[in-house]
Amino acid sequence: MPTPNSAFDELEIYRTSFEHAGVAMVHMAPDHRVLRVNRAMCQLLGYTEAELRQLTFPAITHPDDLALDIRLIDQLMAGDMDVLHREKRYLHKDGHTVWARLTMTVVRDATGQPLFRVGVIEDIRERKALERARAESESLFAILFNQAAVGMVHKSLDQRFMAVNDFFCEMLGYSREELLGRRFSDITSAEDVATEEELIRCVLAGESTNYALEKRYVHKQGHVIWVYLSGSLYRDAQGEPRFYIVTAQDITARKRAQEALQNASRLHRTILENASIPIFATDWEGILTLVNRAVSEVSGYAAHELIGRPFFMLFPESDIPAANTALMDMAMYGRAVANLETRWRRKDGALRTVRFSATPLLEDGRLVSAVGAVEDITEFRRAEAAIRELNETLEQRVAERTAELQATNQELESFCYSVSHDLRAPLRAIHGFAHILREELGERLAGQESAYLERVERASVRMGQLIDDLLDLSRLTRAEMLKRPVDLGKLADVVMAVMVERDPQRQVRFVQLGDCRAWGDSQLLKVVLEHLLGNAWKFTAHRPDACIEFGCFEQEGEPAFYVRDNGVGFDMAYVNKLFLPFQRLHGIDEFEGTGIGLATVSRIIARHGGRVWAEGQVGEGATFWFTLTRPVPTDQPVVMVSG
Repeated sequence: MPTPNSAFDELEIYRTSFEHAGVAMVHMAPDHRVLRVNRAMCQLLGYTEAELRQLTFPAITHPDDLALDIRLIDQLMAGDMDVLHREKRYLHKDGHTVWARLTMTVVRDATGQPLFRVGVIEDIRERKALERARAESESLFAILFNQAAVGMVHKSLDQRFMAVNDFFCEMLGYSREELLGRRFSDITSAEDVATEEELIRCVLAGESTNYALEKRYVHKQGHVIWVYLSGSLYRDAQGEPRFYIVTAQDITARKRAQEALQNASRLHRTILENASIPIFATDWEGILTLVNRAVSEVSGYAAHELIGRPFFMLFPESDIPAANTALMDMAMYGRAVANLETRWRRKDGALRTVRFSATPLLEDGRLVSAVGAVEDITEFRRAEAAIRELNETLEQRVAERTAELQATNQELESFCYSVSHDLRAPLRAIHGFAHILREELGERLAGQESAYLERVERASVRMGQLIDDLLDLSRLTRAEMLKRPVDLGKLADVVMAVMVERDPQRQVRFVQLGDCRAWGDSQLLKVVLEHLLGNAWKFTAHRPDACIEFGCFEQEGEPAFYVRDNGVGFDMAYVNKLFLPFQRLHGIDEFEGTGIGLATVSRIIARHGGRVWAEGQVGEGATFWFTLTRPVPTDQPVVMVSG
């Protein structure tokens, strides 16, 4: 029987152990080639043994770990270390990362030269996943703790601050360093310390799992901070207490609001009691639950005589049906009662006319109560009756006054007719005879006598012009208006063209600014521009650099137009006289005119619903402004009156 080869047996045992080991094993050549791998290594990285033997160590190592691995292996191969222990990442065949713990040694020959490396690779992916989950959990807790929108505190069993978040520090005005190590009682209002200590004792004794209370902290600056505090005790796996986690929500604003609400409630009660308007409230059955002093004053009943009694006790029997209908409508459909006029019977039996309104208060669509207010309108109705009686006689007085005005208007019409017909003939005669006398007598007249006749002629012409202007003013006041879109800019061009044609030797610069469209009677607005531009033309006669400007712009939401000149101007002390008939600020010998033009402008603009005003300075010129109502949207074409 042959003797067993002990060396062969040991080698076979090693091969069997290598192949069937529960951990991955690999033999690596000094040049990093894979020489041999076991089954567990193939399963770990997803390769076949043949595929792995075609690879090198760098090919199966994560790029981020390769440089350190090679440096450590070089040290191992050089004999600087006996065994290499390292946690590292391998690359699986499908590309994902495999975390493993590598234990590597070097097999050397008799001379100490390295033959190959033996690596034992333990799969630690599960442990790494647990570590990662724990780290993520701790990181998440830290984030939640530090970035929570409420104050968070980590307290020791002796109630000292072990950790606090930023919100807690900001809420109390302390830095983290100032709080750590201090007890909660150091910054708690003295009135709340005992209450919180008792709650903490109950939790520590196992009588409750957590505690909560509203308490006061003292801010670093000394004022009180109200918080809602919620605390929990953390126990370990053996049930031993370790520390407290506490959240603190700032409720100072809510506390102040509650205090303000209480103050407001007291204020409202005071206002209710002292209000001059009677105010009442009833339950769903119409029983009075609240009345103020004014209700007692109107009804004659004291408050205690009304509370708990039906609201209908205040109505006379004849008025109950109407009030009952309104209140039933409110009860059934939730409709408010608005300004129901009825009567109340006072305790002394007198009737008062009242108007009351009531608003239902509903819960789930069901009437639970109603609140109302009452207005005593007895005196108002009496005054209304007196006014009605007065109006009946007023209509008669208005009719009489209208008849008088009609008669006066007829007289004015007759006067205008007389002026236009009866006075013109004598004026023409005076002017004609004075002219004939001056023509026929000629040189026989003395210089003064001829001047007298010339003055008579001029006076008669001026009188005729005054009569014409007065008739125009009267006609413009009565004429029916036809409002349409009007281009005032084009009208101004027409008016200026007529004046240039009439007085061609004048050198006047005319400037027009803006899109001057308006809404009004084109004929009347042309008269306005004739007077305003005519005045500007007249009062710049002595200026060699005469300039007239016409423009428009928005003023307080309405279109405003103006005519500006650099003429003689006027003293603003007399501005109120400008738009009155026959009022002149310059002598007739200096500038011709009758003093009717600006009065005509004022009346035309007033008929258009606008206003007119002027600004000026002696020697510096004048500006005349007028406004018109905003144009009404229309498809009518813009009107431009021809010259």
